[in-house]
Order: sequence, then structure tokens, then C-alpha cells
Amino acid sequence: MFRTLASLSVVAAVILTAGPALAAGEFDATAPAGSGYQQLITGTTGGPTGPSAAGRGRFGWAGVGYYNAASSGFFGFNLGGAYDILPVMPDLPLSVIGNVGLAFGDVVILPISVGAAVHYDRLPFSLLGGATFTLVPHTDGGGTPVGLGLIGMITYPMPQIRQGISAMAQIQYHFLDDGFSLFVLDVGLTMGF
Repeated sequence: MFRTLASLSVVAAVILTAGPALAAGEFDATAPAGSGYQQLITGTTGGPTGPSAAGRGRFGWAGVGYYNAASSGFFGFNLGGAYDILPVMPDLPLSVIGNVGLAFGDVVILPISVGAAVHYDRLPFSLLGGATFTLVPHTDGGGTPVGLGLIGMITYPMPQIRQGISAMAQIQYHFLDDGFSLFVLDVGLTMGF
């Protein structure tokens, strides 16, 4: 389990820190002059308002929340990140994402997800939606559930704290083998870098 976690951590670190060299080509994330409201929120006259407002196409998040696995409730923490790899449309970049949770209840679970998502940052808030491959090691004995997950996130910029910081709400649902499932509801912060 620790070898898998270490390998996934290295992959996530490489994806998030490799910089623009990984991208097939940088795309222009700037927009023509925006509305007065967008200027108030971002401090600019256009461009993204969400977690990737720093303009480099990568952002991370941290959250705390509720996990439900096999009809048992858990309290947990979650860390994740995204790196834009190419534009699907001018305002809709495709990102690789990674997410790791740690939840405590009757047992300890460690959901690890890697996948792809798209996000839209041109509203007063940002939306992210994607699909992941999920692995859920746990301390209950038996096999490690694997499956596919769906992730959705909404963020609202908070430039009064720091440019690039946003409040975040996230929902995840994972379809795991042997009829198991995992539901996650988190709140926290995102930061573009």
C-alpha cells in the first residue's frame, strides 16, 4: 500500500510541477475586457476568475468533509491538484487531476484518485467536472476496492485574502468493485500557482 501511495505521489508531483514544458502548446487564457463585476472580483479587466486565475493552468486544493463508504460515515481530509494539458475549447481546458483523501471512522480509508477533468473559469465562480480511476486502501482487512469515480467542484474567488485563492465545495461519487461505493462531500480552499 505504501509503495503504491509513494508511486502515485511522485506521479502527482511531476504532473503538478513540470510546468509549461508538458503542455503540447500554451494556449491564450486571456479574454477581451471583462465586465465591471469581473474586474472587481479578479482585479483585472478579463481572464479567469477561478483557481487557475494565476494564469499558469495548475491549481491545488485542500478540504475537510464527510465520507460515506459501505454505509459507514467518516470524517476526512482531502488534497488534490490539477494541471491543464490542452484546451478542449478556448475557455474549457482539459486537466489531469489527482486527489488523495484520509478519512477516519470505524476504520481508516485512503481514497486515491487519478483522472481527467475540464474546468470553466469565466463566470464569477468556477466549475470543474471529471472522471477518475480510484483505489481505496483501508484498515478493515480484505481486498482493496478499485473503480471509477466522478468529481464535481465549484470555487468562488477570494482576492481579499490573496490573488488566486478560492473557496471550494466538492462532491465525489466512486463506483467500486464488489458493489461498494464511496461518496465524498468536502469544503475547503483552492490556490492557483
